[in-house]
Amino acid sequence: SGPSQLNGPQGVAVNSSGNVFVTDTGNNRVVKFTAGVTYKTRWGIGGTTNGRFNAPTGVAVSADRRVYVVDSGNHRVQQFSATGIYRQQWSLSTGGFLAPWGVAVDAAGDVFVAESNTHKIKKFSPTGILLGTLGVAAPVGVAVGPDGVKVFVAFNTFRMLRFGPDPDPDVPPPVFLEAWDAGFDFPHGIAVDPSSGNVYIADTNLDRVMRFSAAGVFI
Repeated sequence: SGPSQLNGPQGVAVNSSGNVFVTDTGNNRVVKFTAGVTYKTRWGIGGTTNGRFNAPTGVAVSADRRVYVVDSGNHRVQQFSATGIYRQQWSLSTGGFLAPWGVAVDAAGDVFVAESNTHKIKKFSPTGILLGTLGVAAPVGVAVGPDGVKVFVAFNTFRMLRFGPDPDPDVPPPVFLEAWDAGFDFPHGIAVDPSSGNVYIADTNLDRVMRFSAAGVFI
């Protein structure tokens, strides 16, 4: 396909400049657009070496413009610069993942990864150190609230959970706050508006996006 043509995209993220990053899953690459949705650049091809992908799904951008891509088929998360230069990766060999799906970054730069097959949300430092895990049934989407504490997770229903400021794998699990059930059918993508705290959910099988307040009220 052409440089800006997409084939089964599954993830999208926006950086502080308004640039848009899309995981072009079917083409095993990331495509970058300007805020006006003008094609800018792309990177990645199919493969297993650094910078290559096998069915990339989630994507997230940190405040310092690091781009995190969930390379699901290769069971890893890869980190890139905003221009697509490969920086590092976390994989099974580094205490990483089995079929990861979604990814989010909080204001401190810590990275949350939804690992569906092992039923976990994992939290890492920006350098890839595992900070904590949370057991959740088959999570696919994850987002972090503007307070940096509330963690939103999508699976067959929708739940909001809370991590402590520095979760430790050896302490009891974070406190469950509430479940939102608005008749979802495989909710997948999640995004949180940092200014209002409103939560947007892509309800995949019902072909809709739903908006909720931070308290879970449909708006």
